[in-house]
Amino acid sequence: GGDVLVFRMEIVKIKGAKKPADKCDPATGQGCNDKQKAYVEKQGKATPEKRKSELKRLEGMQGGEMKPENRMWLMSRIKLLGKMVKKDEL
Repeated sequence: GGDVLVFRMEIVKIKGAKKPADKCDPATGQGCNDKQKAYVEKQGKATPEKRKSELKRLEGMQGGEMKPENRMWLMSRIKLLGKMVKKDEL
């Protein structure tokens, strides 16, 4: 047989920035806040080509300087558009 190795750990505190869970589904609108719903609605009216170019534009902005709340909104838009573009390609 094999030997057993037991680790006992205690997590005291998690260090670092917190990230909100992204549960927004652009297809159904489930788990989306009002800002995300409005964005999905706006992008839903655009052509697949426009969505793809907007995704490229947003991804290009990732390296820039911005406030933390703006960065979170940028990442949220990238995730939403990414899901929509992936669906367009199916």
